[in-house]
Amino acid sequence: MKKIITLIFCLLFPAIVKSEEKIINFDVLMHLNNNGGAVVTENITVAAEHFQIKRGIYRDLPQKRGNFVTVVSLDMDGMRHPYFTENINNNLRINFGDDNFIQTGVHTYSFTYEIKNIVGFFKNYDEVFWNVTGNGWIFPIDKAKFVLELPSGANVINDKISLYTGKYGSKESDARQTGKLSFETSRILSAGEGFSVAVPFQKGIVKEPDLIEKYLNFQNAAVLSLVIFFLIYYLVIWNKIGRDPKSKIIRQYSPPKDTSPAFAKYISEMNCDSCLVIIFVSLAVKGIIKINQEEGSFLQKNSYTMVYEKEPETGQLSEEEELVYRKLFSGGRTVKISGYNEDIEEINKELKGNLKLQEQGLFFRKNALWHIPLIISIFSVMFYLFSIKDVKTIAMVFFASVFFIPARFLISSRSMTKKAALIKFILIGFIFFIAFKANMYMSSDILIFCAVVLLCVTGMVFNRLLPAYTQKGRLLMDEIEGFKEYLSIAEENRTFFSDPTNAQQIYCDYLPYAIALGVENKWTKYFESSLGRSMIEQSMHSRGVFLNKGLMSGYIGGFSSALTGAGVKPGRAGGGGFSGGGFGGGGGGGR
Repeated sequence: MKKIITLIFCLLFPAIVKSEEKIINFDVLMHLNNNGGAVVTENITVAAEHFQIKRGIYRDLPQKRGNFVTVVSLDMDGMRHPYFTENINNNLRINFGDDNFIQTGVHTYSFTYEIKNIVGFFKNYDEVFWNVTGNGWIFPIDKAKFVLELPSGANVINDKISLYTGKYGSKESDARQTGKLSFETSRILSAGEGFSVAVPFQKGIVKEPDLIEKYLNFQNAAVLSLVIFFLIYYLVIWNKIGRDPKSKIIRQYSPPKDTSPAFAKYISEMNCDSCLVIIFVSLAVKGIIKINQEEGSFLQKNSYTMVYEKEPETGQLSEEEELVYRKLFSGGRTVKISGYNEDIEEINKELKGNLKLQEQGLFFRKNALWHIPLIISIFSVMFYLFSIKDVKTIAMVFFASVFFIPARFLISSRSMTKKAALIKFILIGFIFFIAFKANMYMSSDILIFCAVVLLCVTGMVFNRLLPAYTQKGRLLMDEIEGFKEYLSIAEENRTFFSDPTNAQQIYCDYLPYAIALGVENKWTKYFESSLGRSMIEQSMHSRGVFLNKGLMSGYIGGFSSALTGAGVKPGRAGGGGFSGGGFGGGGGGGR
């Protein structure tokens, strides 16, 4: 019985060996031109058994750093052979053959293509670092060979020639030099392994390309054109509708008539962010509620409790203050802020609607519809990238977008000091630096990345510049900024300081406006220096504000942060080398 099994195995063994699909020979001849491009001929001999190789094979060639590929010809077994190309993951995929099956057995493909910008330029030498086979083949390669023809007059730096084999990143060198510029592997390359050769030579033989020659292609040119178009587009639109009327700011010693602190913030910032905290403070200093702060632990934030004190008098509250009071405190209710609060989320929505209804487009126009062309263009670019399955570039665009979300908020405010503007500019530069460095690992097409970044920055900058005040809004803003100037600048000769009680009352009455206009630190600091810290705290306690460290020096930020968290439901978003290095590369498979 054993003899029969052995005989059967011996008879079938040649068929088993024959059935393996592999690359028998991968011979490459490269002729380097003086302009840094090359003509490459790959002679690929394969064993096809209709497992993976049915209609032929495909060859993936990376197109990065401007080394664009042009197919010249394809032969199979000495006869012209059909092919078609497609772009996949930033690679040019050349599909050998058509829909017809090829015969099983051994076939040799002779594939010729031209490629640009494959020379690496270094301080003391230039170099061809060529990934001969690529590391993306799904078949083993019995033997790979590479022959390089340099331009006449090129002197090779022989002691710096390097050969690499193995998986991507490998430093192995199972290969040898068989001639002046002829190299071959000395072992079988498994699937996923490749063969790379680095040949340095003296400078001056190949002309180094400029940036335009190196990087310009249709995709890059299209995105750069979009950047230029939108720069011109936004400048024209801003000049036409984004300029504010002329202003004339005169210092005001009282807030504008019929303008509450929250509405003053809404007009000056053109948004409703943090208006709720201003209303709570305003209700407290009017004696309607008390605000108590409870210190948290190392891992737990501070909590806040708003306690009903008394019914407001008729006409004492502004429209939005009346809304918040009736919604949260009517009937003597107590509101605790220590995490998500459904009532806070609901009142935030109603408050925004109320402020917008009060404004009614009388004071400013955001001109948001003018951003629609940019939005459509961005979606069109994304659609195009998805259509060509350019995963690396898609990932790069997504990455840039994620990092520029915080940058959007950094430049959203219309009213900021020069110091704040400088800090925000540095932060945006830091965000750009991180995104740029990370992109180096995601996509080699730095030009398109920079173009996308410029497109994002253009949109964000003009998102801040396009909103404009009406004539009525500009007049109100002149009064608001005049009052802000009074709140910001200390005057030693303020007559009301002759009466500390009067000074305490003025401090408390105007504190909500100081918070609304972002100058509460300056407003508090001057009164502290004049009246003393204890008297300021005493006056705040008398108005029902019991924050442990006082309502000064930015501690209002903790209260504001707690309110923001309360309004968001949990879970909702708010010289060396290696195998595979250098130019060329890619891989392939059967089809």
